[in-house]
Amino acid sequence: MDFKPVFEWTKFDGNHVESWQNRIQFHLHLLNLDHMLLKDSLQIEENDSETRKREDLLCRGEILNSMVDTLFDFFVAYKTAHELWIAIGNIYMSKDVTPSPIRKKEHPCIISHLGCNSDYTTLTFHGEKLKGHDNYRRWKNKMLFHLAEVKFDHYLYGGPSVCENASEEKRKKEDWLCKHVILFAMENVMYRLYSHYKTAKELWDALEKQNNFNHLPLLVSQYMGFEFVEEKPKLEQIYKMQVLVHRMEETGVNISESFQVAAVFCKLSRASWQEFKWDFESEVHQMKLEDLMALIRVEEEKKLKVFRVEEEKKGKKRVGGKRRWKQSKKVKFV
Repeated sequence: MDFKPVFEWTKFDGNHVESWQNRIQFHLHLLNLDHMLLKDSLQIEENDSETRKREDLLCRGEILNSMVDTLFDFFVAYKTAHELWIAIGNIYMSKDVTPSPIRKKEHPCIISHLGCNSDYTTLTFHGEKLKGHDNYRRWKNKMLFHLAEVKFDHYLYGGPSVCENASEEKRKKEDWLCKHVILFAMENVMYRLYSHYKTAKELWDALEKQNNFNHLPLLVSQYMGFEFVEEKPKLEQIYKMQVLVHRMEETGVNISESFQVAAVFCKLSRASWQEFKWDFESEVHQMKLEDLMALIRVEEEKKLKVFRVEEEKKGKKRVGGKRRWKQSKKVKFV
């Protein structure tokens, strides 16, 4: 087996120790190295096999590499993974941190039992971590795509495994794995809030209930009161308006495309977009939103070119004026 650190998270700096320990234990478990944390299986002696010594070295290295440099320099002095693990617990936690061997019996090396998802590296979620309801929708869509790629998405809805011949034991292990893939894609605060859920479906339902709320009056108020910022690109702001439209449609409200086009058109500034509005005012009612966005993009590119030309002219005038002033100054003192 090729031991590689796959999961990526913020390195341990002494804060959020419980979240970090849960994550690194899960990481070591998937690598089939977590048994090296147990005292009864980790008496590394000179006559021990090279395999055991190598496993201890890898386990210890995975833990150390998940720390910031200052902690790495301090904890590297511990000779075994078990000693290192106990030392971290003694320094940062008041309770007993010895890993329970029951966990090992409940979930023996998951990777060897996964017929559909045997490649450990495919489980990695590289998107933005969940911070709260502010980025929940984007995170949710990316996570759904990721779970579909690794064939775990059916566990979010309590459906049967895609592996037709999978045993009940294997399905439980896959569900446990799916749950932890979701948990590891969260920030530390969110991880602590949701780590107590037993199944992937319970976890997903809780996330939906607590983060995916669409209050129609609030959404309507935000949409109608939306104002374009003159200094920012218009397309980016139209995208934000469309997010509000999609959220309103999720509540069962259908908003016609002609209304959306008219709303965007009316929100363009009268000062800098007056000529554009005069040119297309009679055609707005026949436009699709994509057509209007294309016209706005072209108009913005024209405005940007004009702005750059004017800036270049101003720059040349400033340089020329400074040169003439220096020449006149030299003549004056000759």
